[in-house]
Amino acid sequence: MQSPDPAPSRLVQRLCARQTLLGWSDRRMAEELGVSASLWNHTRHRRIPVGITLLRAAGRRFPDLAGDILHDLLAHTAWVESAS
Repeated sequence: MQSPDPAPSRLVQRLCARQTLLGWSDRRMAEELGVSASLWNHTRHRRIPVGITLLRAAGRRFPDLAGDILHDLLAHTAWVESAS
């Protein structure tokens, strides 16, 4: 398992807020996103970084979060470039 990004994900923060607003469990949120409960739980608790699977899933299920998806994608790209 790789180390999570150092900065919290804006997308995950928004997804967690949406989950709370809708009153969904972690399992329901994972189902709504179309990802495994394990992937959602590990990403939500920053055990793994946000990956392309979650970015795509969030974009399909919550297109209004496109700005947050782009923000995280650009932040991750900058983080990877600075690490190399």
